[in-house]
Amino acid sequence: GGVGGGSGDGGERRVGACRGFFDSALILARDRFFVVLAAVAAADGAAVQGMQDISLFYLKEVFEADVGFRAGLLQAVGLGGLVVQGALLRPLVICLGERGLLVLGLASTVVFVAAYAVLGQLVVIGALGASAARTVLLVAIVPASTLAMVTFPALSALKANHASDGEQGQVQGALNGARGLATGVGPVLTAQLWRALPKQPFIVYYFLCALVALALVLAVAVLPRPRARRRGGGLVGGVETYGYDAGD
Repeated sequence: GGVGGGSGDGGERRVGACRGFFDSALILARDRFFVVLAAVAAADGAAVQGMQDISLFYLKEVFEADVGFRAGLLQAVGLGGLVVQGALLRPLVICLGERGLLVLGLASTVVFVAAYAVLGQLVVIGALGASAARTVLLVAIVPASTLAMVTFPALSALKANHASDGEQGQVQGALNGARGLATGVGPVLTAQLWRALPKQPFIVYYFLCALVALALVLAVAVLPRPRARRRGGGLVGGVETYGYDAGD
């Protein structure tokens, strides 16, 4: 009896999990805002994760960066992220709003991924020395990559402001699922491109830049704009943000 009951409980949990997944997917599908937001999250997640998986190899192979440079670059980006998240996020959302914050994050991602691509290409074709490219890369990457860290908080705030109180968990789960799936696909695509283009690895970064540029276009041109404040707005950096009409 105990075994049968345990099996039944497991079946109910699986059915409940499947039902929750489909309910979340239906919530995204019924609202153009959530569909676009999920596409933005997926494109950005695939590009960023794909880049993270190959960036150290790229720096070593193309820019001839030693361990000290790579470690210093990671430390500088990490410290910059702390400054942005701890000190700049609040004034940025006050000035730009959560939609503007998302655009800023995606635009910054485009800039630093494009810097990897262009500088890498210049080094490969011999138009720029590796040492000079590393210097330019450091100047371009650190501020842009730290500002890119505002993308996820902006996505979360937009989700919180548009979903009703009863849908928050389901929508968050669906968006995280879309982004999680993309972060699994991104590294697979970049690895295949890396193997296919051993003499032109910078093309991988042009591909990733195109993915983020697509997300940026969706955020600027397709994502519905705020029309009215909705009860139960979200917080970004401790600042109350505003929601959208359900019919938008």
